[in-house]
Amino acid sequence: IYSGSAVQFEARPAWVLSGCIYDLQTNGITGGRVWTRSSENGSWDNVTQVNLAGAYALLLTNGIYQVGTADFGQSGYCDKTLPDAVTIAGQNLSGVNIYLDSGVDISGRVYAGGNPQINISVQALVVATNQNGDWNVQGVAGANTDENGDYHLTVPPGGTYYIRVQPSNP
Repeated sequence: IYSGSAVQFEARPAWVLSGCIYDLQTNGITGGRVWTRSSENGSWDNVTQVNLAGAYALLLTNGIYQVGTADFGQSGYCDKTLPDAVTIAGQNLSGVNIYLDSGVDISGRVYAGGNPQINISVQALVVATNQNGDWNVQGVAGANTDENGDYHLTVPPGGTYYIRVQPSNP
């Protein structure tokens, strides 16, 4: 441990989490990212772009992590979070592969007062009720409108989706 007058650093060993992003025919998919989130404290730990073969590698310290994908909708696939957390415990962990389903497209244009709206958040939501009758709203896909007010979302086939439109965070 290095201790300065106002800053303290602690070096921790790091290990490699790696795998590939595949379609259901085990073809590598590119064009998106892989992320990890600590199951212990909920913080986002790492994000990386997949390479041209769909492979990824992340450097992580010991811990338990949720692993998921982002931004594969632009390639026509539905992003996914692995159902089981992975554990990094003093060694590299390889072969953590994620298989993505093909999606269906929802697209459109956002207008206000006859003018296309730029950088507006558009989300596809699934709404259900639990046993107590409470609403459960889950985001399935999201995007911001482009310079023409257009948006494009990729969602799993066969569902009923509500579209929420709201200003993006600055």
